[in-house]
Amino acid sequence: MLTRTDVDTMRIGLWGVSMGGYLAPRAAAFEKRITACVALAGPYDFQDIWDNLPELSRETFRVRSHCASQADAKDYSAP
Repeated sequence: MLTRTDVDTMRIGLWGVSMGGYLAPRAAAFEKRITACVALAGPYDFQDIWDNLPELSRETFRVRSHCASQADAKDYSAP
């Protein structure tokens, strides 16, 4: 995206829905080129609600965060 001439690289935004609503703010916090972020329906602190999440949500988070185990994923999910 940074090499495209039709993109204003000083105005890059990110929008995340569901799991993306959790991941988008984390990405924006560490990627300084992102100047705007919208998070829709993602919890701030997965670790706080981890044990009450559906198994599919926990497993999706584990896989997408590249963690080897559920315990690793729970630790990784802390803000």
